[in-house]
Amino acid sequence: MSVCLHHGPNQQKNFEQLSEFINKEDDSSYRVLVPNKLSLNQHKASILNNHFNPTLIGQNIMTWEDFLLQLVKKSTHRAHLANHDLCHYLLFSLCKTKHTSLLNDKDNTYQKVEELLLFFQQVKKCGLDIKQANKTFGPHISNQTVFDLFNDYQTELKNRFYYDSGDLHLTTLQLIKNSTLIIGSVKTLYLSQLYPLHPGQREIIRQLKHFNPKLNLHIFYPEDFNQDNQKLTTAYEDLGDISDQSQYNAPSQNSQYSFIQHKSPFHEIDSITQNIKKDLESNYQHNQLGIILTNNNYIKLLCHNLDNLNIPYSLQINLPAKDYLSDSELNTEQINKKFNKNAISLISEKTTFFPTQKIKAIACKQEMTNHLNFIDNLFCEITDKLDQQIKNNYTQEALHFHKIPANPLSHALVITNMANASFHTKRKLYVAGLNLENLTIQKDSSIYSPYLYSKKEFFELLESPSYHLSLTLKKINNLLQQNLDLHLTFPESDLSGKPTTKLNLENTNIIKSTPKSPNDTSYLKERKTDYFKTKKMSFSISALQEYINCPFKYYAAHQLLLGRIDKDDLEPGADIKGSFVHKVLFRMIKENEADYIEGLEYKSYRDKVTKALASIIQEEIENEDSFKDFNQKLIEFYAWRCYKTINELINNESQYFLNKIKLTTPKYYEWSFSRNNTSLFELQTDNGAVTIRGQIDRIDINRSHKMFSIIDYKTGKLPSFNSIKAGSSIQLPLYMMATKSILLNEFNPSGAFYYGLKENDIKGFSISETTDTNMVNKRSQIKLEAWDEIQSNVTHAINTAVKGIHQGDFSPKPLEKNMCQYCDYNKICEYQAKPKPANLQG
Repeated sequence: MSVCLHHGPNQQKNFEQLSEFINKEDDSSYRVLVPNKLSLNQHKASILNNHFNPTLIGQNIMTWEDFLLQLVKKSTHRAHLANHDLCHYLLFSLCKTKHTSLLNDKDNTYQKVEELLLFFQQVKKCGLDIKQANKTFGPHISNQTVFDLFNDYQTELKNRFYYDSGDLHLTTLQLIKNSTLIIGSVKTLYLSQLYPLHPGQREIIRQLKHFNPKLNLHIFYPEDFNQDNQKLTTAYEDLGDISDQSQYNAPSQNSQYSFIQHKSPFHEIDSITQNIKKDLESNYQHNQLGIILTNNNYIKLLCHNLDNLNIPYSLQINLPAKDYLSDSELNTEQINKKFNKNAISLISEKTTFFPTQKIKAIACKQEMTNHLNFIDNLFCEITDKLDQQIKNNYTQEALHFHKIPANPLSHALVITNMANASFHTKRKLYVAGLNLENLTIQKDSSIYSPYLYSKKEFFELLESPSYHLSLTLKKINNLLQQNLDLHLTFPESDLSGKPTTKLNLENTNIIKSTPKSPNDTSYLKERKTDYFKTKKMSFSISALQEYINCPFKYYAAHQLLLGRIDKDDLEPGADIKGSFVHKVLFRMIKENEADYIEGLEYKSYRDKVTKALASIIQEEIENEDSFKDFNQKLIEFYAWRCYKTINELINNESQYFLNKIKLTTPKYYEWSFSRNNTSLFELQTDNGAVTIRGQIDRIDINRSHKMFSIIDYKTGKLPSFNSIKAGSSIQLPLYMMATKSILLNEFNPSGAFYYGLKENDIKGFSISETTDTNMVNKRSQIKLEAWDEIQSNVTHAINTAVKGIHQGDFSPKPLEKNMCQYCDYNKICEYQAKPKPANLQG
């Protein structure tokens, strides 16, 4: 089997090559596989215009899952596709009859079943059966009933020869492994717009390569597979490993685009619709224009504007029925009424939003109800045990969330989302809502620990929020690297009026120079091996602090990349324990935020938090692989110490609040800046603007006083106020400066504090006459003039550090006398520290 990878951002070139290949095919021995029905229609329409034998198009172009279903049907004696509604109702019925502990919140029943279904299907799509899934996820899932449900779900499907989308991948891999897969007459496969290929798809390709050496495969991939993004690296490396040959399709030129800031989404959408109107009044046709939305909440507003301007549009986003119909229109009593000519009369006269889709939504009600009745009969042994009222409630909820198919009109202006943006690259495109909040999905799992999202091996499998963000930014990058007329817009606030975070396109990896071809090795010569010529302009706060503490230590750790000395310790090192405590604190407040804030006043709520704290510590102890190498009695003692220390912190914070010592309360947790495409924080130095990266443990606010404070948890020694004042301890001042500059520019700082967990101590500084003034002693309370002086000192310290780094000044100059004693690199520098300057004594 030959695998050719056609990659690069020039999608037009990719499509032209695909058409050329298909025109050379003279029979039905090829298949073009695409991601979904929208892409299917686009490919059929485009290829139909060029292909000399259009009768073959219908049977040769199909979605990836339809192709797998075809293979499974050929290779097994019986197979039916289990669609989403069937799978969901089956899981719901099993939960209600056999696994009742999994559904204890009636208000979120549908969403919880949806989460379980997505988890099961995603696991199977990645090639894991029940046994493998239990081995992989068992340690991270507290309720083992999940796997019992998984087993029963699979049994019920199997007994009736049904396969969901996950089963199609898993079964195909098993058929290949058993050498029982029947491919038939297919000789060539063309994969188009399948981006990214998930682990199960890549494994199927890998196994097919060995299973059928005569099968040829062409993958048209809209991105260079040689990338450095850690969230997407595995996919790129796999593709490079699987392919025998590759062809890079570089863009002819980057897009011409504008990036316009608007006051609110209302101004943003109004501006876009007015520009669309002007385009249509000039030389543009409707089918030459498109709007890409990053937030589905914009749709009603946009469609309302377009309806008022009588502009026809094709809404190509699948939305749930609840977005089209009112509660009364969704009432199940209406469903049994005869649906024919009177359908339009059900539409409210006041509604002007997408009437075509609304009629379709009403029609789908009857179809959906009939389908649920069919499923009810199919699994009657289970569903007969359900109370009729439970069935009625489920039907009502299912109707609310049932997705209405998109409306693909080829002659109209297109409204779509970022996932489908690549299907419309011939149009002039308006991209609305380009802020970080719209691109970041909130994904809190009730099945497994959310910390699985941070583990590299689970990025793809669970489609973590950070993976989703990286993928979305890559898709924006794809647009920016094509020869398009792009108009990008950004609202300063969201629909509720809250401030948003702008994507700094010019300063992130979204815009890149043309990637190198895999066969081009010139980039090896361009690697920055000479540090003195690098002129690095982006630094983490910890790296800058390390240079200030000792230039040689910075050089050893960040330039020579020397690791730390492995020590045969009886218990985990300070870095492991510190990371562990931060995870616990983050989860404790994030997962119990309302109770934590109420607990500042009421003991009953504090008791709930401390109870949750115990469970979190136990879960994290079990999940922390580093702890397994140490004596478990010591780990148990450390867990008890953590619980005791954090419990004291909870009670102390309550006392601060009740005694009006600290009136700011938790709002933001582990807030990052200048990292992973978050907003940039820059300081001007003699060497130019320097980007500072960091992550703040906690930001507390008081809305009525417009104040904010910074909290940083420390498990080790706390920096003194004198070192902060002198500019030699830069962390807290930089955190405060970044928060004021980027996140809370309308608020004023009240203080920045280290919470010392070792001694339950607090250090830092506060601003006089603010909400948190008395959090520290009188000497550490400063006026605004002194805060200005601290900012100046910190900026000077950073300027000196950056200048020294650029000049290659890495001589050992430890800031404090005792730093050498605990330094990992003292054996190679052999420097004896002198006493620290008197003005820096803490």
